[in-house]
Amino acid sequence: METRDMDMLAEAKAWQEKEFLPWKAAMEEYVDTRGQQLMKLKRSAGELQTIVAMLTQGRTKQAMLAWNALDLQPKLKDIRVGRDNLTLVGTDGQITQLMLDDMIAELSALLKS
Repeated sequence: METRDMDMLAEAKAWQEKEFLPWKAAMEEYVDTRGQQLMKLKRSAGELQTIVAMLTQGRTKQAMLAWNALDLQPKLKDIRVGRDNLTLVGTDGQITQLMLDDMIAELSALLKS
């Protein structure tokens, strides 16, 4: 094998070890974690319906406590219900805004699958 070919092979091997394999491991972990989260959601269908009922009744504190008790992610510090959106504040300070119509459609599809 020529020196140039050996150098290219060494570079490809180094790229595989430094970039590809860590990315692949991270993706596998993400897919596994996402799958576990979906299974938790499916097993918790009744509790999720109760949480939605609490939110529609303005009982956001109880809804937040119920969500956290299910060990779902993200862990919540606060939930705010707006006219057409839901704001989730994680314990890490991250704020996620969800459109209520989109959230209901997504939950319905998840529970049917």
